[in-house]
Amino acid sequence: MRTQENQIDLGHLLAFDSFHHFPSPPSSREDLVKECLHRGTELVQSIADALFNLSSSEDIDGPLVKLPLPTTRLPREKHLPKPKPPTKWELFAKAKGIKNRKKDKIVNDEQTATWKRRHGYDRVNDDEDIPIFEAKMTDEPGVDPFAKRQAEKKE
Repeated sequence: MRTQENQIDLGHLLAFDSFHHFPSPPSSREDLVKECLHRGTELVQSIADALFNLSSSEDIDGPLVKLPLPTTRLPREKHLPKPKPPTKWELFAKAKGIKNRKKDKIVNDEQTATWKRRHGYDRVNDDEDIPIFEAKMTDEPGVDPFAKRQAEKKE
């Protein structure tokens, strides 16, 4: 076997022979397939030999081998993406110093001293949750304060 010519990268479980050439061009497709299978078998055998030379630890499933870091850099399938240009809002926010802050979904309600949702059902500081309104001296008698608050809210 020609193990000196094989380059083995155990990190990627990769073996290749960059200096391989056919002594004479194969005369038929069957000869080419036969030669390639023979050379591929030699390369896989060289990977297996290198794996068995590494130190191993025993496990319930059998021996475990920690693979070394890869030495061969593999190319990317696609090129690196170009950075997207900032939008008009991002440029404006950067110029004004505006930071994007997320609000909590649950907030402490001072009226009931419990944690409630900020929006939606059973929310914080909901006008419908107040059962009693204190009457003011300026309030007209006979006017529904709940209806008045709803009308103010719609305006």
